[in-house]
Amino acid sequence: MNFDDTYYIIGIDGGATNSRGVLFSNNGITLAAILDRGTNIALDGEAASKRIALMIEKLCEDAEINIEDVDAVGLGLAGASDEDGRDMIFKALDALKLSRRSIIMNDAEASYEVSCPGGLGILVTVGTGVICIGRNESSKICRVAGDGHAHGDIGSGFWIGKKAIMEIERVSRKHKFLTVDAYSNDKEKEMMYSWNLTAKTILHTEEWKKLFLESKYTGDFYWFKP
Repeated sequence: MNFDDTYYIIGIDGGATNSRGVLFSNNGITLAAILDRGTNIALDGEAASKRIALMIEKLCEDAEINIEDVDAVGLGLAGASDEDGRDMIFKALDALKLSRRSIIMNDAEASYEVSCPGGLGILVTVGTGVICIGRNESSKICRVAGDGHAHGDIGSGFWIGKKAIMEIERVSRKHKFLTVDAYSNDKEKEMMYSWNLTAKTILHTEEWKKLFLESKYTGDFYWFKP
């Protein structure tokens, strides 16, 4: 831990598709920032915990400070209520000797604290999934949706994409064709995410097949792969 007049804080916003991290000082100066892939701990706690640890190490490296000088870590993560995933995250933080200086909350809850600093208001956040959070004058919190994009969150980015595929199937008289970003293994996944600057939906080929089946899509498709 750092004992001089400057202290360092790391914040990570981990969604299902993308994760953003920042390292800043107590006077509000941003020392390093990073953008990485999704860290939904309910979907893959092991991969998310490894990615978060690497993000922390890279932030410290870019800021040219030692990890032991980090005074606090705040993690707003999709799927934060998953106990097994949380255990994996704290295990990774413990290996960095940061677990006692870290806090984990749902990514939407973290966003709410920033967007509604007075403690009152309603927040609707739409990404890969969707969730609505509200708090009244008695500090009672109400949550709607937030079950995860794979569990039918209506209005989410994933839901919209699925509906688009279903609409293609509905309006097409005969021939249908889709090109989608995909990967078949971890190496291809890493290459795709490193190269792709614009696409928001990149799935494993088997995940695409499952989505096509659920959408009742009967047309042709092509994998755009590294």
